Amino acid sequence: MSFLNLKQSKAILLIACFFYLTAANPQYIGRMVLPQNDFTWSWGDENLARAGNRQLSMVGSESGFRCELNARMRLTSRLSRQDIRTLENSIRDNVFFVQAVANSMYYLEIQRDLGYATLDCIRPQVDRDADEEARAEREVKARERAARERERRRARRER
Repeated sequence: MSFLNLKQSKAILLIACFFYLTAANPQYIGRMVLPQNDFTWSWGDENLARAGNRQLSMVGSESGFRCELNARMRLTSRLSRQDIRTLENSIRDNVFFVQAVANSMYYLEIQRDLGYATLDCIRPQVDRDADEEARAEREVKARERAARERERRRARRER
């Protein structure tokens, strides 16, 4: 192989590596789009989690959803209790709770530390009838106050 062909091969390899690295993992770029309604996501195999002894349980919220994470590590997991506490703190410190949980569970699953995990997110329903009744009561009270104030002004003008 001549020296010129070797240089050309290296240049082509370098360009191919650049394009490969810039195109990798596009699903994790930017912010995750959440569903409109309640959802439950799960990772791992439930059968692997039954014998696991280290747990991760936490509650968080994002975009109007209240989410509960329950995870159990595999029995063969290399994570210590301190590692799990550090993971909990990193998830809690993140502004985007659901995205932090999804990325962390994906990473734990790839590392073969996660047995099974579920993220159950619900969007609380606002009781609109109660809000409408409270608003109607406030309006009635405001009208009564306004009527009393008008009567006081009329009485002052008549004096």
